[in-house]
Amino acid sequence: MPRLYAQITKVSVPGFCLTVTWLEPVPDPKEEIQRYEKGLPVSVGRFKLGKNEDIKDRRRFSHLVQCSEGSSAGTFSVYPKEGETWAIFMGRFKYITSSFDIDWSAHPDSHCKYNYGFVEVFSEDGDHPRVPIGFLHKAKGFSGVFCRFNEEVDMSYVLRGYPKQFSHRVPSFKTTGIEAEGVPGRGAYELDPAALPEHIKEIDVPLHLLEEPTVSNSEEGDKKNTHSQCVYFASKGITFQTGQVWSFCSGDDNLPRHYGKIQKITFVQAFEQDTVVKLHIGRLKARRPNKGVIQWSYKDMPIGCGNFRARKVLEIFTDLDVFSRQLSLDSSGDGNDYSILPKTGDVWAIYRNWCSDLEVVDLKSQTYDLVEVLDDKLDYEVLLLAPDGGFKSAGFGSVYVAATEHWIDGAEVRFTIPECEMLRFSHQIPSSKVRKELNGTWQEVYETNIEALPVDLIV
Repeated sequence: MPRLYAQITKVSVPGFCLTVTWLEPVPDPKEEIQRYEKGLPVSVGRFKLGKNEDIKDRRRFSHLVQCSEGSSAGTFSVYPKEGETWAIFMGRFKYITSSFDIDWSAHPDSHCKYNYGFVEVFSEDGDHPRVPIGFLHKAKGFSGVFCRFNEEVDMSYVLRGYPKQFSHRVPSFKTTGIEAEGVPGRGAYELDPAALPEHIKEIDVPLHLLEEPTVSNSEEGDKKNTHSQCVYFASKGITFQTGQVWSFCSGDDNLPRHYGKIQKITFVQAFEQDTVVKLHIGRLKARRPNKGVIQWSYKDMPIGCGNFRARKVLEIFTDLDVFSRQLSLDSSGDGNDYSILPKTGDVWAIYRNWCSDLEVVDLKSQTYDLVEVLDDKLDYEVLLLAPDGGFKSAGFGSVYVAATEHWIDGAEVRFTIPECEMLRFSHQIPSSKVRKELNGTWQEVYETNIEALPVDLIV
């Protein structure tokens, strides 16, 4: 860690060679045995010029030190300054008037075993007995982004007479939010990874630190801007935002044939604990189907496609793993009416032995086929998909190919599902079409989200 200081006295060219004079801690008259004599780190306090050395490895230099010259010649003072970010030792504290310090005396080598905290310094007023600091926390998904987790700064203090609390300064700059998706636009810093330890506990970026995007709503030609809430999970590459419609898994078979609209996002976060994000969801309720469409005999059967309306009653979701995919939909009416229909190019799971008399209890034992929608203009022309090992293979994975033969002898792999049997479509499977080598030849395959696949897909 960058705890050593040196003054550059000569620059030699060509090549890279700096002659430096090391800064050594000035003895503290209050200590019988000096901290540096015990092998303890000293990064804050008074220093004097020491031995000279030639350095040719530029990687040994971390940052320019802002120090003050002392009253005696060849002496300097290094103390945390306003706007800087520092690592501090976290461990066995002595609390003194709401401040803290570490007692090293009993175990002089114990500093190696302590965890680090990271702080921003808010004031360098030398007349104040305490140094105000605010804790920073490492953001998930980034190598060196640190942020606060409360909207208001939680101020802590270090007694100015106990500088050994500070481990070392960490070079940094404030983020603006435009560096990358999910980077906080305020209350955050990008810290130099070279000055950080290997293992640091991470938190999700709090919502209030993310810049709130604006969406435009046009009514009678008058455009108005409304704020929307969002939260970004860098490790998953997922953004949840108010106004989005998602499919999610629910029911005994836990398949994503349920839909909800995000109406509100809140979160709770205790000190040094992970953020708990709460999505306030208005479920989409199926509306009466178009004339001629066969309806379920039992009203509690889930409906995977048709016309829907977002309910005003909200449910709170904290398990975000149940969400399968975001739907790109056009709303109608007051913005809460949606049509979710199979479209050309989609991959859907369909009920293999479909009939209108199916009950919810039957879903646990249902078998399904996977199909690609080839045409959605009138009825639905579909192509049967098969696991890359064939229907008779033991088990299945996430890769599917266009079937060359039907699992029913004599049946066609391309067939039509009439619009009146729309409810035969169970749910859409998130997938992508790619070229991949299978059995020694390059083929067009479908890579699917295995979590959205029903258990019973093969015979």
